[in-house]
Amino acid sequence: MRTMKRIIVLLAIMAFTLTAIGSVAYAGKAKVFLTMGTGGIAGTYYPFGGIVCSLITKKLKDSDLAVSAAAQSTGGSVDNINLIMRGQAELALAQNDVAFMAYNGVIHKAFEGKPWKKIRAIGNTYPEVVHIAALASSGIKTVYDLKGKRVSVGDLGSGVEVTASDIVKAAGMTYKDFSKTEHLGVAESAAHIKDGQLDAMFMTSRVPTPGIQDLASIKKIRLVTIGDDIAAKMQDGKPWYAKTTIPAGTYKGVDKDVPAMAILAMLCTSSDLSEELVYGITKSIFDNTDYLAKSHAAGKAVSAENALKGMTIPLHRGAAKYFKEKGLKVPEMK
Repeated sequence: MRTMKRIIVLLAIMAFTLTAIGSVAYAGKAKVFLTMGTGGIAGTYYPFGGIVCSLITKKLKDSDLAVSAAAQSTGGSVDNINLIMRGQAELALAQNDVAFMAYNGVIHKAFEGKPWKKIRAIGNTYPEVVHIAALASSGIKTVYDLKGKRVSVGDLGSGVEVTASDIVKAAGMTYKDFSKTEHLGVAESAAHIKDGQLDAMFMTSRVPTPGIQDLASIKKIRLVTIGDDIAAKMQDGKPWYAKTTIPAGTYKGVDKDVPAMAILAMLCTSSDLSEELVYGITKSIFDNTDYLAKSHAAGKAVSAENALKGMTIPLHRGAAKYFKEKGLKVPEMK
């Protein structure tokens, strides 16, 4: 009798298991969930990254890849690359200079002596312009005038802070030359300037950047000029820096062109992701740049041709396959 009961129980378990296996097979391929590291919610990375993720999901969710992507708010470029290194994100937006530092393990303290050779580029997206916004009443007109002032140099773990440190160093200064140094995101920095707790802030973003637009609508500001002498020192051994201009009238009260520096926002991943998956991601983005242009101002600069300009790390093999199919010359890097 007991033997018969055991047989019945075993048959029931087998039937349940077969049914479960059938339902999984019937449901189709399991979804692939991807996380993209972006930035603070008041910057450009987070909203732009969200739009890129929605595009990837839209194009790949019903494909054989069955991909669903989501943006994650983070501290910024350095934070994002560290997330990929730790396996906590599959995609990341990062300044192309920060990606170079991670790959080579040099220059910046966050990656010193720890090169990460698995980092790969999917493509560059849009230019990021360095803004140094100061209260007009502060008397700050040049980088040198930041001495003795209260300054936010960007979030810890952000590309903003990496660029700020390069500018300050090129001017022959350190953060100790400021009367107060804060590591804050754009929203917090702007709020502190409005409240009279800070004199100036660094921000690296598209033009115009909403955080500084908002600040200029409430307080009279000045955009600090990055002079040719500082620009030349920044470009020495760091070819990713390019001279640019923030046009007059971009921000309320800023009536003259302002010399500035720019870098590029790069979409990164790990070499561990499959060629098929990254090819699908790359195709989803660069075959649909019209969608990005309509959805976000930064998207207007995105194109397959621009994606390979200013490349500082090797392309992922899946991305390289896509750009070669488009007839574009893929840069060779070791």
